[in-house]
Amino acid sequence: MKEGKKVINGSVYIPSHVLQHDLECRDESIKKIRIATETKRKMMNAGNTDKRTSIEIPDEYKVFGDFAYMVMESYVSGYSLVDDDGLVKCFYGNMGAPISLLIPNLFRGEIRDYGSTSGCSSLGRLINNTANGGSIEEKYLLFFIAQMRILCFEGFLSHFRQFREFPFGTPSAPLIAQHYGFDTQFLDVTDDLKVALFFACCKHIDNNKYRPITEQDIANLGRYGILYAGYNDLARIIGCQPFCRCHRQRGYYIDTAAYSNCWDYALPISGSLTKCCFERTVALSKKLYEDFEGGCMLFPKDSLYNYNKEIDCIRNITTFPFAVFDITFDTFTHYLQFQNNIQILDNELFAQMCNKDWFIARLKEREITFTENILIRSSEKELERINQAWDPNVYAHEEGIVYSPFIVFREKK
Repeated sequence: MKEGKKVINGSVYIPSHVLQHDLECRDESIKKIRIATETKRKMMNAGNTDKRTSIEIPDEYKVFGDFAYMVMESYVSGYSLVDDDGLVKCFYGNMGAPISLLIPNLFRGEIRDYGSTSGCSSLGRLINNTANGGSIEEKYLLFFIAQMRILCFEGFLSHFRQFREFPFGTPSAPLIAQHYGFDTQFLDVTDDLKVALFFACCKHIDNNKYRPITEQDIANLGRYGILYAGYNDLARIIGCQPFCRCHRQRGYYIDTAAYSNCWDYALPISGSLTKCCFERTVALSKKLYEDFEGGCMLFPKDSLYNYNKEIDCIRNITTFPFAVFDITFDTFTHYLQFQNNIQILDNELFAQMCNKDWFIARLKEREITFTENILIRSSEKELERINQAWDPNVYAHEEGIVYSPFIVFREKK
């Protein structure tokens, strides 16, 4: 923290004029991304070299002279053949200088200061609130149950063609689950300041529906909203997923269970993102609400939109297929072995929790039961309609990205 910065309740205060300037810079970056992406799309669809080279570089990039095309490319939101992990992914487009693709400035907004669980993952907060003062075994059991629910959710998603055949990288059921109300160890962050401010300034009312805050809300929640800002080496871009919330929110994630227990990880403790605060106003909340169309831009009506009942059923399920337990237990024991290797978990507890009979007995004490299959009631006709309608080209157009597959076939003229 630099000297001279105002600190309120342990958080660095961001003056309104600084916040406004940063929002204006953000809007300019989003404009550049849209222009660069649309230009790239025109080039991809040009059909031949002459048509492609006749498409002008936009004025916003001409100022870079001979480097104009290279700079524009860094702003394109679209399909990338390779990233740092050697995987095919879809990038959001650059929010600042080109280097931000590699080291993004990240943000997280929270509607209130949650005290000891501020900056925690949803699963970390749940475990801390549910098993507060409980045994370490109790915390691991809650962690395990959450993993089984995510695996059940993955089974549900596998019925959707767009999940099975998604061409923009490998879909991640746990990261999708994070954006559809499941408790996971993944902590949401974003490179979009405006998205973070939306969650810090608009009140969640029900099922991913929001409203602007009122003066009464400010009196109840506090005058200052919480904003985490900075860099985090553990943060990874989510990229495009078959269902659109991750992309719309320009989401990144921190796996809080990567090198610690998720219930022990919080942003203030990690020291990677600075905890800040800013003065909330009704006017700012209303503007953010309107700019994101009441939240609809961040929570679009995708193929899962009408499956709230089914998703809610899986989110709270207590009877699991035997196969789900077996798969989860196998993955879980490997995770425990890793924790034991890095000395997070001692040998005695490691041996105890790797005992399948002991683990099943503990789950049954929590009224967790098992069966061959679970039945989720839903309309097969509606699912068939969704699967028949799936088109990656339409998806790319609606999500403002460039779809550039490895091989392109064109009709002979």
